[in-house]
Amino acid sequence: MRRNRIRRLPPALGLLKLLVIVAILGFALLPLYNAVIVSLTPYSHMLEPMLYPKYFHISNFTDTFALLYRQLLNSFLYAIVTVILDLLIAIPAAYVITRFQFRGRSLILFSLLFTQMLAGIVLMPSVYTIYIKIHLINTVPGLLIMFVSVNLALTIWLLTGFFSSVPVEVEEASIIDGAGRFQLLYLVAVPMVKPGIAVSAIFAFINTYNEFVIPLFLMGNAKWHTITLTLNSIMSATTIEWHTLAAGALIGMIPPLIAFLFFQKDIIEGAAAGAVKG
Repeated sequence: MRRNRIRRLPPALGLLKLLVIVAILGFALLPLYNAVIVSLTPYSHMLEPMLYPKYFHISNFTDTFALLYRQLLNSFLYAIVTVILDLLIAIPAAYVITRFQFRGRSLILFSLLFTQMLAGIVLMPSVYTIYIKIHLINTVPGLLIMFVSVNLALTIWLLTGFFSSVPVEVEEASIIDGAGRFQLLYLVAVPMVKPGIAVSAIFAFINTYNEFVIPLFLMGNAKWHTITLTLNSIMSATTIEWHTLAAGALIGMIPPLIAFLFFQKDIIEGAAAGAVKG
C-alpha cells in the first residue's frame, strides 16, 4: 500500500503544480484581459458588465494612437538613451569595483544598495529646487540626467555581481598575451557578461519607460511629455475615459515587449547565471 501511494504521489504533485501555475497565470493575465475588453468597448457602453468582448470598436485604438504616438516615441527614446548612457558609465565602474581592492570599496557597494531603498518622490522636491537654480527644469537633458542617475546604482550593482563571476585566470592569460586593461574589459570581460548586460539594460529600459514621478516634476513642456504623463492627463476630476486609458496601456506595452523579445535569450541566460551563482 505504501508503495502504491508513493507511486501515485508524483502525478498528484504534478497536477497541483499545474493548477498553481494556471492560477498564477490567470491572476496575472486577468487585468490584461479586462483591458482588452474595455479598450474595444464604446464609451457609451462602458458601464455594461461583460465577461467577454461584445464590441470591437477598433477606432478606440486608432484615436488613442493618434493622441499618444509622439509621447510614445518620447518615452522610447528616453529609455534607449538612458540605457546607453547608463551602460557606458556602469560597465567600467562595476569592473573597477570588482577587480580592484581599494579603501571605501565596501562603503561604495553599501551606498549603491542603500539608494535603492529611497523612494524617488522623497527626493524630487529637492531636485526640483536645484533644477530651477541651474536652469535644467523643462529640458530634455535635465530629464535624461535624472533618468540615468536613478538607474545607475542598480545597473552598477547588477553588473558587479556578473563581473565577479568572470574567472581571474582568463584575464591573467590575456595579460600574458599582451592585453591592456581596456582590452581586458571590452574584449575579454564584457563578452563574458553579455547576459548580465542584457538584464541590466532591460531593467533600466523598463524603469525609465514606466517612470511617472520624475517627468511629472521636471518636464512641464507637453511636447516632451512621456506616455505615462499623457495617460494620466486623460483622467479629469469629473470624467475618466476608460476605453482610451485601456487602449493606451495596451499600446504602451508594445515597446517594452519588443525589447524583452529582442533580448530574451540573453535575459534568460543572465537570470539562470544569477540563480546558479546564488
